[in-house]
Amino acid sequence: MQQISGIDWKEVLKSIQGINLFGNGMSFKSVEDIGIINYSDVLKHILVKLKKRGISILVGIDEIEVSDDVRAFASVYQTLIGDDLDISLIMTGLPSRISDLQHEKTLTFLLRSNRIYLKPLDKMSVEDNFTMAFKRGNKTISPLVMQRLIEGVKGSAYAFQTIGYYAWEESKDDINNQVANEVIDLSKSDLYQNAYEKLYTEISSTDRKFLDIMAQYPSSIVPISYIVDELKKSKNYISVYRARLLDDQLIYAPERGYVSFTLPFFSDFIRWYKENHLI
Repeated sequence: MQQISGIDWKEVLKSIQGINLFGNGMSFKSVEDIGIINYSDVLKHILVKLKKRGISILVGIDEIEVSDDVRAFASVYQTLIGDDLDISLIMTGLPSRISDLQHEKTLTFLLRSNRIYLKPLDKMSVEDNFTMAFKRGNKTISPLVMQRLIEGVKGSAYAFQTIGYYAWEESKDDINNQVANEVIDLSKSDLYQNAYEKLYTEISSTDRKFLDIMAQYPSSIVPISYIVDELKKSKNYISVYRARLLDDQLIYAPERGYVSFTLPFFSDFIRWYKENHLI
């Protein structure tokens, strides 16, 4: 940003009255006699210059979570947009992390931001992409095996990547049922270790109990009445955790009075996790 604005740090610092410690501070060895600068003042100075040139700034933060650095930046960002400077912010992350950030007591202004929930991948798009990729690789696959892979994806972008990758790597010319079995097992391993374990262990114990009970039910669509009976709690009590898990996108409501897992193989994961971690 400093380079785009066409200014150097000495010019910036000379124009700032009072250099104060903010956040963790920032050191610039090239600037004599000044070790720590005020982020807000420096950014404001640069953004004023950029605005005069018709340049806007978009800041992107991936895998967001609450931290001292994020708090410091968000506070500065609020000041900058309050001064009508051309800076925008887009953050991506797990729904629970986004909620934590928006409800952080010093960052509640983020509740006014537009929150976008990514929709599951639709089956037709998944099938079209698989079909085109396998055709380019001269790989054959029957409609029944294709449906197994599509059902395994269950709209999950990560599962789409892992299943597609392993279907390609584990097959020669034909993606048959034996290959599909290997693909599903390998994909489960990736999903469990790289995503599900973190999601599961970071929610509350009651949230986990709610999901554990769902995993015990013989059908993928679970009646809320069954969860009420198993937890031996009132419907009002259950509704709090249902709402939270819906917000975290770990479950969804296929119809009134029922819930189901959003993520593919998540009930299998819970059973696997409990067996391997003895909880």
